Amino acid sequence: GIDGKPMPIKPAGYASLKSTYDDRGFLIGQAFYGVDGKAVLHQGGYYQIAYQYDVRGNRKKVAYLDDQAHPMVDNEGKAVWTVKYDLRGNRIDEEYFGLDGKPALLPAGKYARITTQYDLRSRPIENDFFGVDGRPTLHQDGYAKITYQYDDRGNKLATAFFGLDGKPVLQKAGGYASFRATYDSHDNCIETAYFGVDGKPVLRAQGYTKSQTSYDYRGNQIATTFYGLDNQPALIHPRSEERRVGKEC
Repeated sequence: GIDGKPMPIKPAGYASLKSTYDDRGFLIGQAFYGVDGKAVLHQGGYYQIAYQYDVRGNRKKVAYLDDQAHPMVDNEGKAVWTVKYDLRGNRIDEEYFGLDGKPALLPAGKYARITTQYDLRSRPIENDFFGVDGRPTLHQDGYAKITYQYDDRGNKLATAFFGLDGKPVLQKAGGYASFRATYDSHDNCIETAYFGVDGKPVLRAQGYTKSQTSYDYRGNQIATTFYGLDNQPALIHPRSEERRVGKEC
């Protein structure tokens, strides 16, 4: 702090940390301490964290530890997190475990494992979710699988959600089963449209079925208009719209 004394960094909650590396220079552990030099709880819900790597240098395992280096559960409900990669270094399998070493559900998503498939350009094209029994399960937002499509320039053209039966399903957070995006010649996202399980336009939770965005000659977003099912401008719930549009495009 301004007085020269240790102070906790926010929001992580620790005043200092100690890092450990292996012979290859890879970070294999971190421990967190308070202003008194004693072990302190990181905001993530652990005192120490340990890492393991595969032969290619990919981080394959993360373990959460208490102040005595014993296993503990972090704020997300997992004690261990493992990752597998394909030959191109893409994450293809992530799994979460509890203190007993058995698969554990993440409270944030209600799944214990997620797998990802990629196209030849290493773009994710499918996510699948699994429960503690290893079987497909529903994410807390109501879907078991997500698929993605891209154009030749890498722009995301479409995202679709599916249930346990493999059929389209409405995702709870937005109220739609799929969305499609359109881009201009400068790769600016100029339209997003939302559809139901029958492939027809549907009102998403915010109260519109389509949005159109215009840009100036520098590529700055200058206006976005939202439309209802009648293709007329519609009033929406404006919270987080800028973040949402950017994320979906």
